[in-house]
Amino acid sequence: MYLLLCVFAILTPEFIQSGTWMLSQDDLESLIIFGFATLGLLLYISKEKAFFQAHEEKVTLQKKTNTISKDLSQSYSYIGEMNRKLDVIQEVIFELPKKTLLKRKKPTDLYKPVLDAAKVFARTDKAALLIVDIKKKICSEEIDGHLFKRYEPEYLLGAKKSFWTDDKVLIVRSPYAAGGKHVFLLLEKVTNHSEDMEHLQILASQVLLLAVHREHSSHH
Repeated sequence: MYLLLCVFAILTPEFIQSGTWMLSQDDLESLIIFGFATLGLLLYISKEKAFFQAHEEKVTLQKKTNTISKDLSQSYSYIGEMNRKLDVIQEVIFELPKKTLLKRKKPTDLYKPVLDAAKVFARTDKAALLIVDIKKKICSEEIDGHLFKRYEPEYLLGAKKSFWTDDKVLIVRSPYAAGGKHVFLLLEKVTNHSEDMEHLQILASQVLLLAVHREHSSHH
C-alpha cells in the first residue's frame, strides 16, 4: 500500500497537465501529493496502533497465563500437602491403634509417632507431648517435656483454652478429657506459618485415647 501511494505521488505530475481556475498546475500537484502523503501517514498510524494493541493484548494474556500457572502451582502444592497430612492422620488414627493392640509398647514408643506427626503439621522440630492428670495436676506421662520446662501442668489446666500461643510456643489441648486426663501438645511457633489446629487437636485426642486404652489394658 505504501509503495502504491509513493508511485501515485511520483506520477502525479504526469497526470496533471494544467491547473484549475482556483489553483495553478504546481499548486494542484503539490495538493494531491500532500493528500497521498497524509493518507500514507494515516495508514501508518493505524497500523502502529493495531500493532501496539496486539502487543498489549499479548502482554496481558501472558500475565494472565503466568498468574494461572502460579495459582495452579500453589494449588498442586496445597493438594500435595493436604494429601500428606491426610496420610499422616490416617496412619495415626487407623494404623497406630492396630499396632498397639498387637504389641505392647513403652509410652515413648507409643506416642512418638503422634508427636512426629504434630511436628509435620506445625513444621517444627521442637515439640513436646504432655499427659496431665487433672485431679493431681501433674504430668503422668510425657515426651520431650524438658524442652518446655516452664509450662507447668497447673498453668496448662488453668488456661481453659483449646489452643493458644505463649511466647512463640503453640499450645494445643485435647478437645475433651478422658480417664481424668488432658493431653497437651507444645510446639515451637514457626514464623509466617498458620498451623492446622483441627488436625493438631485430632492428634491430641488420639494420644488421649491411646493413653486411656493403655491404662485400661494394664488393669486387666
